[in-house]
Amino acid sequence: MSVIVDAVTQRGWHIVSGAHRRPLTWRPFAFVVGEAAFPLPDGFEAWAVEAGAWLTYEGDQERVCGGPLSITTGTLSQGGTCFFADDAGAWNDLPAHHPFAGAFEHFTRSRRFYQWHVRRGVIDLAQPRIMGIWNVAQSSFSSVCEQGLAATAEHAQCLVEEGADMLDIGAEPTGPYAPAITQHQEQAHLESALTWAKCTDLPISVDTYRIETMRWAAASGLADVINDIGRDSVDPDCAGAVFSCLRDSGMGYIMMAYAPHAAPTVSFELCMAQILAQLSAKLDLAFDAGLDLARVVVDPGIGFGKGVADNDPRLITQAVPAMRCLARPVLIAPSRKRCLGVLTNRSIDDRDVATAIASALAFQSGAAIVRVHRPKYVTDARALATVQRD
Repeated sequence: MSVIVDAVTQRGWHIVSGAHRRPLTWRPFAFVVGEAAFPLPDGFEAWAVEAGAWLTYEGDQERVCGGPLSITTGTLSQGGTCFFADDAGAWNDLPAHHPFAGAFEHFTRSRRFYQWHVRRGVIDLAQPRIMGIWNVAQSSFSSVCEQGLAATAEHAQCLVEEGADMLDIGAEPTGPYAPAITQHQEQAHLESALTWAKCTDLPISVDTYRIETMRWAAASGLADVINDIGRDSVDPDCAGAVFSCLRDSGMGYIMMAYAPHAAPTVSFELCMAQILAQLSAKLDLAFDAGLDLARVVVDPGIGFGKGVADNDPRLITQAVPAMRCLARPVLIAPSRKRCLGVLTNRSIDDRDVATAIASALAFQSGAAIVRVHRPKYVTDARALATVQRD
């Protein structure tokens, strides 16, 4: 916080703080523009949004700040930490020099930013992590559960030995033509895997879209994280149940941008705007429900209705910088995705090298976690990519 205070106050902005009260927004910093500070410099609104700020106005001006973090006129008088410009001289050449953007960049690379709070403690994401995919769904292409529990446990042990830092257990395949199973079948498949997983020290995530399974996993005490791949947290009528479950359980949460598999392909710019708008709205709902956002990691949802032909590969390489304005660590899940097959002309079980390359690109762009089927290929990719990133 101090680096942001220094960068902004040096240019004539005052700090308005309600640190003793709950802030109005999950966004960590905001600019409040007083009437005397008008007119705004050209391009300031767009710059502030790009920098990750929440920009609002005092007075009677009915103004709207454009972009995925847009809000209408209002004040932060009820609390929160913000920077207040009360005269035109406070502007100086703030947008041109981007001190806030540089300070925000520093914040999103700080150790505090990368402390991910989950059930069993804190995971330090300053060192990028590899999440191993452990499918226990019988119809999944990467599952061995039809060979019995021993084979399933052996596969999980292989993920650990190959370098997975955490395991993500899924009991229902998520492909566009995958057969559905009941929640009781899902939970039965998960239970045996979770029972084995309690013998390992690795954090365990449950991959599901069902609120009933989230509650079941929370009650079991065996899982550390919920990886939410469904639409319920998009719907305000359902989101309260999702976020209340997470709030009370103390579990970590992976918040994915969801779209139906049949969603039409759009331009990358529109695709990215839709992702940011949805995740921003979900963060608002989570914040309002009282969920500690230090428990949240965000995921652009590659392969979930984003447009295979054009958008998915660009999401692997370009989503993380664009999502920095959400002020949460980012997970990228490129493993064996169809877009890699389109680019390489390789079958689904022959995409691990492409996955490793995609993971390296994701790490280099700033991803905190990649989710993959074969960690052994990705450990080397991480080592090389993070040298350049550091």
